[in-house]
Amino acid sequence: MVFRIPLAYIFATLSLLSPIQQQQQRVSDAARLFNEFGDTNCELIDLYLSEYARAIQKEPASHAHIIAYAGRNDLPGKILRYVSYIKGYLSDLLEKHSRSVTVITGGYRDSLSIALWIVPSGVAAPSPTESTSGIKPDEQVAYKFDETEASIMKYEGKSYLTFGSLCILPYPEWGEFFRILRDDPNLKGHIIIYVGHNDSIQYANRVRRFLIADLTKDYSKEIKQLTTSYGGKREWPQIEIWLVPKGNPNPKPTPGARGAK
Repeated sequence: MVFRIPLAYIFATLSLLSPIQQQQQRVSDAARLFNEFGDTNCELIDLYLSEYARAIQKEPASHAHIIAYAGRNDLPGKILRYVSYIKGYLSDLLEKHSRSVTVITGGYRDSLSIALWIVPSGVAAPSPTESTSGIKPDEQVAYKFDETEASIMKYEGKSYLTFGSLCILPYPEWGEFFRILRDDPNLKGHIIIYVGHNDSIQYANRVRRFLIADLTKDYSKEIKQLTTSYGGKREWPQIEIWLVPKGNPNPKPTPGARGAK
């Protein structure tokens, strides 16, 4: 015996499924916020980005679009450190899958925020939605670009300069710093070197030698616009990176900060 399904029943069933299919189609055709996180250490950042990369790999033709928002009181160099690190880490994870990675700065929020979006092919990427305004540097006076810990470490008999500790994305974004100097000949760069409370001024001289040697390798021309000075003692060795309009005095050091003895 052959059972025949009435055409009216088939059409009725299709009409019920159609809105669901259309909704699924709309969802797949829209950019989706996968995760959003704030200022944290690089171990957690690596975890978030690894999960993000796996999700993108599961969606054919999608790509990574990250919007990085600076905190309202952050130094300009801080968000650039995040952008540089995230783009490099994700590019390594997704390169073999031929997925593009876009990382942009989106203005300011009350605190640093990184938004991870998954964008299907052919879909417009989301626009930044900044919610506050940051402190705009006064370009007529010296302003601090960034700061970080800076220490000389020894490994397998060789000494080298390292930035930061405890996995906090500490490496300065020198490329952008020297690009600013290159584009504006009326600016000069200035770095203040602080030592730890148990260090001598000779330690600052060693930091300076390592720093200048490292920067000269990649920025031999721009480094002519750079000067350095000794800032005194703090709780641990640090550097402050400044941009100074020519004709203006260099910024004054502030030793004794952060509980220095």
